Amino acid sequence: MKTSKRHFTKIQSNINGTYYKPMICPHCGIGTDGIFKQHATLELTRALAVVVTYKCTDCEHIFLCVYLRNNENPQDSNAVCLYPQAILEQVNPELREISETFVDMYDAAQRAENVGDTRLAAIGYRTALEYLIKDYAIKELKENETEVGKKKLIHCIKDYLDDEGLIKSSDVVRILGNDFTHFIQDYPELDFSVFKCYLDIFMTFFTAKYKIMHPPVFRQE
Repeated sequence: MKTSKRHFTKIQSNINGTYYKPMICPHCGIGTDGIFKQHATLELTRALAVVVTYKCTDCEHIFLCVYLRNNENPQDSNAVCLYPQAILEQVNPELREISETFVDMYDAAQRAENVGDTRLAAIGYRTALEYLIKDYAIKELKENETEVGKKKLIHCIKDYLDDEGLIKSSDVVRILGNDFTHFIQDYPELDFSVFKCYLDIFMTFFTAKYKIMHPPVFRQE
């Protein structure tokens, strides 16, 4: 994965030279002060490749970063690859309050998308959507957990979402997400980019609705 310096901060490492240390864990997507674990080097013609392992200070998973150090300027090195290949987009913190399972499924789908497994990603995002709507119905609308759990997603959308934008965008995610599970797809002309577009629309509308339901301040009468 080609990296961007906006995801790194320059530090002085205990390896000779200065390195850009990852600021975001590719496993959990949380800001991290990654703990240096070990390193290995490989001599190239005009540079030295340095592979460093870090441990995330949040989820405690191990990840790798590859640096290239120019032999003519050994004091400065550039990060060229981060593994696993995922800088996860963090979902709105309020959504974690609704459903931890949704966040876990959404992050797993992001990882699949980032390595090119778009069909698997679509299935994961569609499953994450179902968890979000069901947990929203239980926690916010105070619906019976057993009844909500038994319902198909199509009925959850109809019964628990009252906004046209939410209903239409979630129906596209549901239909196309289901379609990605089929051997012969009903909508082969609609690729993953269409699916992801409507998922993003839903997430924008849903987050806005939730924020409106929970304003940080109130009018004083």
